[in-house]
Amino acid sequence: MTTSPRYSIITVGYSRNQISNLWKSFKKQKFPTSWEWIIIVESDADLTHLTKRLQPALNVSPNIMLFSMKDPSPENTKAERILYAVTKSSGNFLVIFNSDIAFNQGAFEYLENIAGDVDNRNDLTVIGPYETEPPIYAPDHFWPDLHIWKRNSFLNLQGYNKTLTIGLHYEVLCRAYIAGYKISYHNWGPIKSFITKKSDELIATHRAIAHQMFSELIRQEANRKKLKIGTIVIPEHSDKKFEDDVLLITYSNGILTCEGDYLADGSFGIIQAADFLNYLSRDEILPFWEKVWNLLAPHGWFVSATPDGAGMGAFADPRNRSYWNKFSFSLFCLTKDSPFNLGLSGPFEHNRVYTDFPSPWHRENDFSYVHADLRKLP
Repeated sequence: MTTSPRYSIITVGYSRNQISNLWKSFKKQKFPTSWEWIIIVESDADLTHLTKRLQPALNVSPNIMLFSMKDPSPENTKAERILYAVTKSSGNFLVIFNSDIAFNQGAFEYLENIAGDVDNRNDLTVIGPYETEPPIYAPDHFWPDLHIWKRNSFLNLQGYNKTLTIGLHYEVLCRAYIAGYKISYHNWGPIKSFITKKSDELIATHRAIAHQMFSELIRQEANRKKLKIGTIVIPEHSDKKFEDDVLLITYSNGILTCEGDYLADGSFGIIQAADFLNYLSRDEILPFWEKVWNLLAPHGWFVSATPDGAGMGAFADPRNRSYWNKFSFSLFCLTKDSPFNLGLSGPFEHNRVYTDFPSPWHRENDFSYVHADLRKLP
């Protein structure tokens, strides 16, 4: 009986530098456990070329297997190639790259130690440019990283979205998190990533894509659970247009009202608040957060965009009654035993808080916004 290898290392695409760097770094490793390397290229011509190029390695290592895509879609996306590679693999763990990566000496021992997380308690381990803050909803989560999946967890989630050409690793991380998968994060350690510096314009583009993906996924989750989606506004903004499935909730003098709908506790999956928190007086803030926490179902989301007190615009607007920055939202994520606990019924989870400029005009005038997407802890 053949024993399955512990790791299936998956490389897709056809980058000569990537393949060469990987093979050179593989030769430096001490392999503490069994492994196989699955390389998927886009065409039979690429397969022929790469087979010749790697022939010395293939002669000495039967663990390396080369395949070309069979019956790809016209787009032949990276996600398709990864999913095809998974069908050719047999490892208990899937090691999937999101960039050109090389292993420095000791990298496989490092992976083996980290994989203990997956063995014992986690479905997925993410290795990348992270220290301690989980990047699952980080707005810039398009940087290179490496995923170690527990095989069954990957298959149960149905892997990557075949239709995506950008952000596929971010999207699958969001789905895994929403599905309740246990995920751990580690820094590169002895793994080398070839990171290209990104322009401010590209960062802004990635943020917009990340926010769109995030918004769509939590909306799908709310609909699946048959929970409501609401947007809170002040009366002066009640004529704004929102999506058909979004309930308009008006806030005035400490009272929330929603025409034609009863505001039952625990009935909302998402509550949105754009250009709203800044109109609350200091005395209204804590009672408002208590109301929101009660309206949200367990794991429901409060999604907000507020003029940033660190910029010029928040203080320039005489209508604003309170001022917010990134740190403001962390106070609503403290446990009851914290010395700074605000006395609310329960905390939120500090997931995705960042600042940006909504338009070129905002950037030119230093009018930044702080975005906070917080999840209610049960």
